[in-house]
Amino acid sequence: MPLIKGLELLLNPHEAANNTKNKSDILELQEARIKELQEQIKVKENQTNIKNNEELQQARIDDLKIQIQALYGQMSIKDEQIEKLNENIHQQPMDIQTLI
Repeated sequence: MPLIKGLELLLNPHEAANNTKNKSDILELQEARIKELQEQIKVKENQTNIKNNEELQQARIDDLKIQIQALYGQMSIKDEQIEKLNENIHQQPMDIQTLI
């Protein structure tokens, strides 16, 4: 069969030229499609990167919230300690007066 097709192309150069043109048109279409698909891949990669960045930012926000809560707890403990110290300091003059 390929031999017959080759002989037909030799006998009919116009058809051979059309086939060559058709092949080049097909190649152009394929190249255009490849470029389009590459652009779609880039867009998807960008979307994925944005999503990953958003996830990382959310994880960082959650971590900061936990740190803030821990610091708040530490501040509450320090406030209680300061209150107790103040009470002791105010109590000491009374104790000294009672000793005198």
